[in-house]
Amino acid sequence: MADIKQMLPEQQKAIDSIKNTVVAAGAGSGKTTVLSLRYLNLIKKYKYNVEQILTLTFTKKATVEMSSRIYNVLKNEAPEQAANFYKANIKTLDSYCNSVAKLGCRFYGISPDFVQDDETIKTQVKAKALPFLLEHRDNETLKEFIKVQDYETVADKLFVEPVLAHSKIANPIDFRADFKKQFAKIVQEWNKTVHKISEILSEIERFEDEFSGNRESKSFEAYIKEKNKNVSPEIVEITDENIEDQNFSLIKEYAEKINGINYSKPRVKSEEVDLLKENIDLFRSAKSDLLSLANYIYGIPYLEKILPLLEEFQEIVMNVKRSSNCLTFADVSNMALQILCDYPEIRAMEKEKYKAIMIDEFQDNNLDQRNMLFLLAEKKERMEKGVPSVEELEKEKLFFVGDEKQSIYRFRGADVEVFNNLAKDFSDGTLQMYTNHRSNPKLISAFNTIFGGDLYSDKNAKNVEFAVTPPSVFFNERQQKNNYEIPPYEAIYHSVLPDEKKLEIEEKNENSKRRVNLAFYEKNTEAPNGFFTGTFAEAEWVAQKIAEKHSEGYDFSDMAILLRSYSKQAVFERAFLRHGIPYNTETLKGFFSDGPVSDIAAYLKLCAYSDDRMAYGKVLSSPFVNLTVTETEAVLSLKQDVFSDESAEILQEDSLIRFKNAAKFYEEVKKFAKENSLTKTVSKLWYEFGYRFETMWNETVKMYEKLYDLLFALAREGDEKNLNLASFVDYLFEYEEENSKLEINVPVEKSEGVHIMTVHKSKGLEFKIVFICDTQRGSVNEKSTVPVYYSSKFGFALNTPAYFKDSKNYFYILAKNENELKECAEMRRLTYVALTRAEDEIFITNSSYEVPKDVEEYLPGGTKNADSIYKVLAPVIDFYSKKDESGNSNYQDASPFSKIEIIEPFSQVEIFSEQKRPNTQKAKIDFVKALSKQSPYESSQIIKKDLVEKIYVSPSKLYEEAEKDEFKKSLENKNRTDLPFAEINEIIERHKNFDFNNFGTIAHSYLETALKFYGQEIKVPYNNQDVSGLENSTGDIKKVEKICEQMTKEFLNSELGKKALSSIWRKEEFEFKSRFGEKILSGIIDLVFKEKDGNFFVVDYKTNQEIRPEIYYSQLACYRRAVSQMLSVPEEKIRTFLFYLRFGKEIEVLPENLCLSESIYEY
Repeated sequence: MADIKQMLPEQQKAIDSIKNTVVAAGAGSGKTTVLSLRYLNLIKKYKYNVEQILTLTFTKKATVEMSSRIYNVLKNEAPEQAANFYKANIKTLDSYCNSVAKLGCRFYGISPDFVQDDETIKTQVKAKALPFLLEHRDNETLKEFIKVQDYETVADKLFVEPVLAHSKIANPIDFRADFKKQFAKIVQEWNKTVHKISEILSEIERFEDEFSGNRESKSFEAYIKEKNKNVSPEIVEITDENIEDQNFSLIKEYAEKINGINYSKPRVKSEEVDLLKENIDLFRSAKSDLLSLANYIYGIPYLEKILPLLEEFQEIVMNVKRSSNCLTFADVSNMALQILCDYPEIRAMEKEKYKAIMIDEFQDNNLDQRNMLFLLAEKKERMEKGVPSVEELEKEKLFFVGDEKQSIYRFRGADVEVFNNLAKDFSDGTLQMYTNHRSNPKLISAFNTIFGGDLYSDKNAKNVEFAVTPPSVFFNERQQKNNYEIPPYEAIYHSVLPDEKKLEIEEKNENSKRRVNLAFYEKNTEAPNGFFTGTFAEAEWVAQKIAEKHSEGYDFSDMAILLRSYSKQAVFERAFLRHGIPYNTETLKGFFSDGPVSDIAAYLKLCAYSDDRMAYGKVLSSPFVNLTVTETEAVLSLKQDVFSDESAEILQEDSLIRFKNAAKFYEEVKKFAKENSLTKTVSKLWYEFGYRFETMWNETVKMYEKLYDLLFALAREGDEKNLNLASFVDYLFEYEEENSKLEINVPVEKSEGVHIMTVHKSKGLEFKIVFICDTQRGSVNEKSTVPVYYSSKFGFALNTPAYFKDSKNYFYILAKNENELKECAEMRRLTYVALTRAEDEIFITNSSYEVPKDVEEYLPGGTKNADSIYKVLAPVIDFYSKKDESGNSNYQDASPFSKIEIIEPFSQVEIFSEQKRPNTQKAKIDFVKALSKQSPYESSQIIKKDLVEKIYVSPSKLYEEAEKDEFKKSLENKNRTDLPFAEINEIIERHKNFDFNNFGTIAHSYLETALKFYGQEIKVPYNNQDVSGLENSTGDIKKVEKICEQMTKEFLNSELGKKALSSIWRKEEFEFKSRFGEKILSGIIDLVFKEKDGNFFVVDYKTNQEIRPEIYYSQLACYRRAVSQMLSVPEEKIRTFLFYLRFGKEIEVLPENLCLSESIYEY
């Protein structure tokens, strides 16, 4: 129990707490340790079993770490419970919601085998949105939106994004209810505003009678003139009936009159005039409110016209989710809540399972998840529907841990207000952990100054006298005590203490320095050609600083680059490549922009698509052929086949030899790629053309081997998914654009090199040195043309056409302002997360530095949007760095920052000339000669490689040899004319790059589409790669399509097809994984469906030229086993069929023939 003895009192309180508790645990406070020791305390002191404690985390990574920590504690302190750890319930909140949703998803028309995939749903819904918009383009409201935005943007912003973000499968949006709430609010606000305006105008007019100053002054005369001109209209109130009848003529007339009233503020000063000025300001504000209300009223007819389309599109989205059995994470979370709310018997079962529930990182969750946990923690006897109150909860069940300052997942639905409100729910169970064990004490003091406005801990700071209160990024404790009005979405900073041991060491350090460094490139700095400027100069400065820190003894892996977004990541990657700095990133930007990856990808593309002229040109000019630009253009201009003899005729001497050798190698690689894996193909190109050895020799390109490693990793993933070369190339080239991002799963903590990541990705990690770069990067400036915002109180707020063009409608402004304020609050939290990743030192850089005007307005409660990390920090930076007239900074001694270093432009010539080893042919030859004299292999030993047995087996492997025999027979039969659909063979005979596999894939696509969209006219989305071998022969493509249509029709008219169409559930392309002993079978079943009697049918389509079902007995046995395991169906209720498409014939394979062969273990 040594760990427990070392706990601080604040940590021990949390460990010992048994009642419902909320722990606010800041960065580096040791919350994971506290959670693991509290888990132990529940087991040892309160005799809970591991299966009775539900522990929920936010990410899978956190689940793994939590499980490891808890198990290690139990192993030492409670070994009997460690033995039962396999029963432990430690999982992500998403995973738990998934398990609850499967218990009741049938109530919402969803099958229990649903999958969670936000991206798939988004892709499918986006595909529906644009056709839907075009179909309804004559809608009057849509016409207004399309005037200012293109069709695709309107489809995304008006339909796709709002509906996906806020509509749930178990809780769809009630648009009509939202609009009714808005109408009611409009009536209330309008009537309140018109009376307010009337009162203000009366006060302004009364000024004439009460003014005691000089009535002959120009200011007073100007006021009288305006007063006589501005006639106050009679008040026009509105009622619900006005809204329903859309009788707005009097409303418009009144608003126009008010809009015509204008008062200028007098320039003279006196108490009476100041009161007049105040009233004029009040009038202007009230008038602005009135015009926004009038605009909303004017837009009501447009709302009425768009309402049916919103409802219809929402239903389309629901149908997509149901038909694909695919849901978003928000769907599953909300469904779990609805099930627990509405079905007390399921809730009772879940309540009974757990005596304690611990939730980590709860600041990243939302109201749905809070309510779900309340339902799990309610008293046993409560069985009513709905969410329980705090008084209806068990007193000792919930334990929340979180940090409001680290809530940065609003885009995923996180709502920091929920966590903040928990402190009110459990006011007697709220604890603070305020010691940071991670960071250097000087950094912690800087955090307290930057985020909380505390005095910086420096001997010189004590002598500084502040004329005004120092600013802070967050609202702070002092403001809270002084009853500032703090919005519920804002964080409140509480001062943090350093680790006592680290503090002792730091206090003895005589060379202690400031550890938050600023380096900015000034905006509009001029530089000659050939110099790095802006972000390029910033990246170069960072690269040089990292090299400097590495020379001081830091490992590259001790350092991290944190970015707001991926938009400039490629610039930093290139700077690191230039300097030979190793780096790691989970997301690549501009993957194809440099180096051998681009060459190899182009070569692979040419192997898959021989008619791709751009890929051919890239290969010709690459080291694979090494033609000059002129020679490449000449070859391409001939428009001959790839590496044709005719092309060779225009080349001379060395170029001709290289071209002919490349032609031979090309044919070799094409054949090799068909017979070998993607990884072997990529490796062949990498090694046989010397890329590998060049990156080993030439230090300026050494880091390109990292890009190759990532290309190889992608190829390995492609092999695992059984992708052919063409499919892999299509996937790869999705990331060709500079702005595309490529997700790579790299274990960050164990990898070498500088870590490049977004601030979001860094959450939960820590690094000795952190560079926070590109800090001026803000949110994309959204114009007032965005069609819709969402209000937490009033739902959808549409940007309807405005009657008064200088204003928007009331709810649109309300929702837009609400969203902007919450985004700024989250940007403050994102800044906090970025800075608190550091243990030793921080560098904050900016590539477009200038001090903003009215910089203090970026503080919380200010009037400006702090939409970048720099703007969040700017008020604090400016306060401590601002210089007086003599050029001195009044508060530099109390500053948490170093003095700002100005980044200058960098000469590209000087940078590129720095090479540590000559990259010449002579140097390489000399190196090889010297190496050969040393006989380096004489003392070498043979390394034995352990072969790791593969556990994944594809059922297709079980009949591979038999199908090869059949394929040989098909070649013998290719000229037979008596076969069904003999024209298939004729087409394949004509096109050497189109084979039976290509045809089979297209036929499968037709069948899948016909079943999935039965009764709808939809173009079959087969992949162009499958017809690329037909070499743009329109006639043969049409023949193939016609054959597939005929085969599909015959299947649908067959008894098996009719049963599939009338089934109560079916799934095309059913992906499965099934355990067989120590092997895992994985693959895709063409069709699975369920009849009303409960029997399941498994169907596999075949395009074979002979009917030989015995080949596929083992395959169907695998399918039967998989369906039984995944859908919890007895095998005897599953029937298996082959459908031979050429013959239009179904063959049932009976159970006695279905046996899983032990030969599986041979694969």
